[in-house]
Amino acid sequence: MAATSVLKKQVKKFIDKASDKELRMIYSLFEINKEEDWWGMISKEHQKAIKDAITEADKGQVIPHSEMVKKYSKWLRK
Repeated sequence: MAATSVLKKQVKKFIDKASDKELRMIYSLFEINKEEDWWGMISKEHQKAIKDAITEADKGQVIPHSEMVKKYSKWLRK
């Protein structure tokens, strides 16, 4: 509990000295928590694709970035 009290005091000091830009940044952090999580806004198909990709990555079924760059380098040229 004591650590929380010290932390609150430090945050209050910071806010009292913060610039307008810093205050806007802090405020935006609070606003982010009010918004709906993006996961609930994507389709079930996209959710499944992401879950499947995570499962594959966890199993080590991935292609290194360097190999992908070699394979698709022609698409990266301007």
